[in-house]
Amino acid sequence: MYISWKTFSSNTAGKTCARVTCDKCDCTYYYQLSRVGTGSSTAVYGIREAAAGCAAEDDSVKNLAERLSSEAELVSCPSCHWINDELIRGFRQGKYNGLLATGVFVAAVGVAISLFCVWILSVGPVPDRGAIPYFLVGGIGASLSFLLATRLLQRWLRSLIRPNRDFPLAPTLPPGTPPALLQDETNGELKPAEKGSLKPQDHIGPIEFQVGRHTLPEVSCCCLKKSNPKHSLHTRLTAGWCLAIPQCEDCVKEASRRCRRIVAVASPIILAVMVLGLWVAGIRNDEFWILLFASVILAPTFAGIAGHLTTRPARVRVVDSDRGIVRIEFKNRGYRKLMLDAIANERLPNVSGAKV
Repeated sequence: MYISWKTFSSNTAGKTCARVTCDKCDCTYYYQLSRVGTGSSTAVYGIREAAAGCAAEDDSVKNLAERLSSEAELVSCPSCHWINDELIRGFRQGKYNGLLATGVFVAAVGVAISLFCVWILSVGPVPDRGAIPYFLVGGIGASLSFLLATRLLQRWLRSLIRPNRDFPLAPTLPPGTPPALLQDETNGELKPAEKGSLKPQDHIGPIEFQVGRHTLPEVSCCCLKKSNPKHSLHTRLTAGWCLAIPQCEDCVKEASRRCRRIVAVASPIILAVMVLGLWVAGIRNDEFWILLFASVILAPTFAGIAGHLTTRPARVRVVDSDRGIVRIEFKNRGYRKLMLDAIANERLPNVSGAKV
């Protein structure tokens, strides 16, 4: 029986202001907590696809609210460098969740396969039914043992997160940790505890970017002209969310032309290198023509990959998928400066309604 289904995925980014009172020196400080909520829903046989899409969005909003209420960042006290236990627990809560999800999936598949094999054996020849206990005990037991192992591994990896091990020295914080904020007694506004802490190091290289806390300047990252959302470069970072890098139509067309030129020049060069390698390797007769045909197909493929990588306006690398931390390196230094200025001048949260 053929079963058709369509899965809808949604992601929602959000942030909140968290208030912390240091357990060591009673210093009160704040920080900005940003997370990405994910949700999914499936429509079978195309029925109620709109409802499935709305359900995925609702799930992502609920997941975001749950993460913002239960998770935390390892923001140290600006006075004594201590990190409260509730912050450590909240940070651990958001780490290695994919590991447990993998264990649940593998265990569910293993149990289902074991039960299916038991059913096949139960309706099959009588002599084969002696293998049923092996699937009931061995198959299901192995699946559940794998789930237990992933859970123990998750707990062990989380236990390794001990930022206060060198206290009273300043802890080594994970990438993308937001700065500690102090309330100005004169006007009540929040300001960074350390001057310039909102601005990354001003050197050539990648910029740490957190989805939900930072935003990309809404101009084309290539020509700095007005961008068009239809031509944004969507870079998928995880299964649940992606990053839209702004571009304009002219920049996309120019990148496409440069990619085609690279393919046109690189394809014959790669093909010639492949053919020379076959000749030097002493491959002759039928094997030579078979490998030559494969080289004719692979040469433009490799050239296309090289052209695509060469003409990308930015290089994106995921640093911490659980917290939405990526490193972005833009080819246009002017856009990089705009992004640095945007991060340095980002709007700080309000004290009112801060999460305690």
